[in-house]
Amino acid sequence: MKTVSLIALSLLIAAPVAAQDPVADLLRGEPDAPAADAEQDPAELRTTAALNAEIVAQNDLAAQAEKAAATDQRQSYEAELEAYQRSVAETEAKAEADRQAYEAELARHEAEHQRRMALWREVSEACRRGDTERCRVGRLALENGG
Repeated sequence: MKTVSLIALSLLIAAPVAAQDPVADLLRGEPDAPAADAEQDPAELRTTAALNAEIVAQNDLAAQAEKAAATDQRQSYEAELEAYQRSVAETEAKAEADRQAYEAELARHEAEHQRRMALWREVSEACRRGDTERCRVGRLALENGG
C-alpha cells in the first residue's frame, strides 16, 4: 500500500511541473494563432521583416548562383561535345584518307603483281617453246625484280 501511495504522490508532484515546462511548450508549438500585426510589437515586426528580406535576398543569390553554374555547365558540356565531334570528324577523315591510301597501294601492288605474272607467263612460254635466249633474258629480268 505504501508503494501505491508513493507513486500517486510522485504523480501529483510531477503534474504541475510538467504543465509549467517551457521546453515542452516550445515543442508543442504556439497554441494560439499569431496576433494581428497591429497588436504585435513594432520593433519585432521590423526585425521579422528584415530577417525575411535577408532570407529572400539570400535565396535569390543562391538561385542566381545555381543558374550561373547551370549555364557554365551547359556551356562546358557544349564545348566538350563540339571538341568530341571535331575529334570524331578528324578521326573519320584520317581513316578515310588511310583507307584510300591503302586501296591505292593495294591497286599498285596488284598491278605490279599482274605485270610480273604476265612476264612470268611470257618467259615460261618462251622456255617451254625452247626459245633459250628469251628464256634466259626473261629469267634474269624476273630475278632482278621484273
